[in-house]
Amino acid sequence: MSTCGRYSHHKYSCARLGLDEAVGDGELRAVALATLAGWRARAEDPFADRDATETARVVVRSVEGLLAARPVPVGTG
Repeated sequence: MSTCGRYSHHKYSCARLGLDEAVGDGELRAVALATLAGWRARAEDPFADRDATETARVVVRSVEGLLAARPVPVGTG
């Protein structure tokens, strides 16, 4: 991916996660993983109604997509 492409994806990911664009890749990944864990828990809540579960699953897929587009550099995973 070009530098420009990486920057625009970083900017998009930050916006989706409610972060300032100045955050580093490590912090962005940490927030994305924490967000993913929270929404996965909501998606698996046996007491949640169907709409809440489906909404949570959509958010999980969205965050997984953000993470998939930002592979972990070798040696940092």
